[in-house]
Amino acid sequence: MPSAAALAHVGENGDSAKELSQHSISVIYGTVRDVVAEIESKSDIFNEMQENKYARFDREELNFEKVLGRGGFCVVSEINSINLNSKTVKEPEGINGSNTRKYMSTHFMRNKHGRYAVKLLSKECRKNKMLHLKGAIDLAVETKFLAVLQHPHIIKMRGVCDIGYVSDGYFLILDRLYDTLEMRITQWKNEKSSCLDLLSKVICSEKRKNKLLCHRMGVANQLCSAMTYMHTRHIIYRDLKPENIGFDIRGDVKIFDFGLAKKLMKKDENDDGTFKLTGFTGSLRYMAPEVHKSLSYNLSADIYSFGILFWQIMSLSKPFHNYSTKLHEKYVVQQGYRPSCSKTWPIDLTKIMKRCWSANPVKRPKMKEVECSIDNLLEALSSEKIENVELDMSRKSFNNSR
Repeated sequence: MPSAAALAHVGENGDSAKELSQHSISVIYGTVRDVVAEIESKSDIFNEMQENKYARFDREELNFEKVLGRGGFCVVSEINSINLNSKTVKEPEGINGSNTRKYMSTHFMRNKHGRYAVKLLSKECRKNKMLHLKGAIDLAVETKFLAVLQHPHIIKMRGVCDIGYVSDGYFLILDRLYDTLEMRITQWKNEKSSCLDLLSKVICSEKRKNKLLCHRMGVANQLCSAMTYMHTRHIIYRDLKPENIGFDIRGDVKIFDFGLAKKLMKKDENDDGTFKLTGFTGSLRYMAPEVHKSLSYNLSADIYSFGILFWQIMSLSKPFHNYSTKLHEKYVVQQGYRPSCSKTWPIDLTKIMKRCWSANPVKRPKMKEVECSIDNLLEALSSEKIENVELDMSRKSFNNSR
């Protein structure tokens, strides 16, 4: 996120009723350049050579209309055609196969759907100085992370705008996703209701329930795999939530939106293993108490977020759904209230979940341990060794389980 000095340099918010002046845009991207340069100087993960291997595209070469999603700063749209203009944009050296401009221009469709999506700042964001600055920095940071992160459950970047990330109109080209975890949870909830209806008629079998449970735990396990990959590289994600998790055409999990990600450097570590990072970062519902309090924190903040998200995946309910900001601070942050775990869930599942959302960051497990625990549970469930399988995940009460 931009520093106070960077925000001050940009000045007051622009008038959202009109376009920003060219001078304002120049100031914004000058600040973006400075902020990103500072981030690069404090990290050892970014690789300019790797970034230069991605195909470049001019805005006029892309046709996109269908909006797939909107975030705080950006809009993501499906690319429905790519018409190359080799006179203005050349193929970067050192790339081949499916990463080339030519390949992408002839393979932009898959099963009658666009294969790629373009992500760029929304029109509303571009009319406001502060939003424009924050969004441009997020987009630049995401570019740098996606250029070096290669994992089956992290979204793939396929191309970038030819003008560079410190220019107005910059965009990313990503693999198209077909729905989000938020949408899947709604779908699972409907499937569960259908199963319960059948159960009342003695049609829904134990095997059927196990299959539904294993599927959701499999999604959580894929998330763990991606988070373990990031954590072993000392990267904190800081925004784990259903809206930032998607599914590709094969149904595989893909984490996206790396605008809040940060590489933790050993030289910046405090004596207690924490780091002085920006407080109140991410989404309140999934935010670790120490982040909410603007205390120093570390990778364990992601573990807390995963614990809350894991509960949501299992319960099919939104955590703290009736809590206002004040209630959340009073009960969740200060008093340690957490969602109630169903007594019908496997005991080991409940144990690892509660450890993840412990109020004490030191007591939270490492992400690799969480991944191994879910692996073991999946193996046991698939072998039908666990008899204590959920029948009712509809409880929404909360208790003080720290």
